[in-house]
Amino acid sequence: MSYTWKLDYTHNDLTINSSVVLETITGTQEVKQRVVIALKHFYGEYFLNTEHGVPYKEAILGFKDLGLAESLLRSEILSVPGVISIETFKLSYFARSITVNVVFLAQGSEINVESVTYTTEV
Repeated sequence: MSYTWKLDYTHNDLTINSSVVLETITGTQEVKQRVVIALKHFYGEYFLNTEHGVPYKEAILGFKDLGLAESLLRSEILSVPGVISIETFKLSYFARSITVNVVFLAQGSEINVESVTYTTEV
């Protein structure tokens, strides 16, 4: 069985419990965390693979094509290992930010429905 270190999204850091031990997650919680990481990864941001990530600045923010934005975000979520399908998807677009609310079917050691809300500002 694999496991992943749990991230604290408030501080963008690893989660340490009261015993000063790094917390880990498995199963669908791991898949949920991968989806959040995928949505946070801006295109060209990672210097070792500049062709990877969501093209927020290049194709989403500042452009009013919600169909394109939804298509790009859906494909990014579906490319995450463990995501089986997207059950619901809602995109909220504001002047300088975008919010994605997504409910998806995830497979870990079991199959569960998970949800993620992510907002980015540029």
